[in-house]
Amino acid sequence: MSPTPSPATAWLDGARLFATLAVIVIHVVAPPLFQFSGSSPLRFNFFNLVDSICRFAVPFFLMITGALLLGKDTPILVFLKKRYARILVPFAFWSVVYAVWYYLRRDAPASPDFLPYLARALTDGAAYHLWYIYLLAGLYLVIPILARWVSQPGTDLLRYYLSIWAIGLFFGATGIRFNENFDLTVFSGYVGYLVLGHVLATARIPLSTRLVALLFVGAVVVTFAAVWLGSLSRGRFHGEPYGDLTPNVAIASAALFLLFRRHFQVSQLWLGRIKTLNRVSFGVYLIHLLTLDMLSSIGLDGNTLHPLLGVPVSVLACYLLSATAILVLSRLPLLGRVVQ
Repeated sequence: MSPTPSPATAWLDGARLFATLAVIVIHVVAPPLFQFSGSSPLRFNFFNLVDSICRFAVPFFLMITGALLLGKDTPILVFLKKRYARILVPFAFWSVVYAVWYYLRRDAPASPDFLPYLARALTDGAAYHLWYIYLLAGLYLVIPILARWVSQPGTDLLRYYLSIWAIGLFFGATGIRFNENFDLTVFSGYVGYLVLGHVLATARIPLSTRLVALLFVGAVVVTFAAVWLGSLSRGRFHGEPYGDLTPNVAIASAALFLLFRRHFQVSQLWLGRIKTLNRVSFGVYLIHLLTLDMLSSIGLDGNTLHPLLGVPVSVLACYLLSATAILVLSRLPLLGRVVQ
């Protein structure tokens, strides 16, 4: 029997599943985007549009974290022990797996340089998507402080913080500086998404659904146009507008997050299934790049036959294979606690 979903967090369950799929989409369309000079405008902009829409992925994960963890008065050591126990063992396991995988693909297996290579991989990141785990490990240190701060009555300080955070995003994206000593970095960075997630999940936002939807579409259009025009002017792929800490991505992510809160509705049966899938979402995130490499080696990627077919088929295949692999591995005696 499917678990009974919690109505209070049902929309967050849906948001997590969509974010997991969006991460896979982004990594499926990334290789053809980098082939800007050898791609037709129509083909390039198909991938550009898909990527522009899915840039909410990482902000969603962080906003979900903020929505679930901020406002709870958990003892600091209890919080840190629980959170780091959740991520560090799977992270270490998959870091070694990726290091071995890429080493065998690039070097002779008998090379004596493997241990230094492994040490560098663990320090710098064995695979490029693991940057998020390093980020999360740092953010966990500040969450106990934020959790007690946001629990104070009133939202004036939260809105004040988010206002300056938004200004900091604008300065960061445009490079505008009034004076080198005018420093807003204390307000900048990914911490803002934690606070934003808490506010969007708990506060009354006096914006109509139509306006919120227009903000999402408008921000996606800005991202799409900035990437296309920037790539045209440079003669090569220009991906900076995809950055998580750009105003356009922040606005699109916040708007879509609010739409999920207001309008995500499915039956209890499907909510139960979504919860089941979300139990392996961390493992899927960790393994999916390896799965994509394997699919690519047999010719299945975003360019297979036609992008309209290649992208959805690759994403679906990657997700199903990754989820199945994690489910199987998690039931093995020695791997059950280390793969997710």
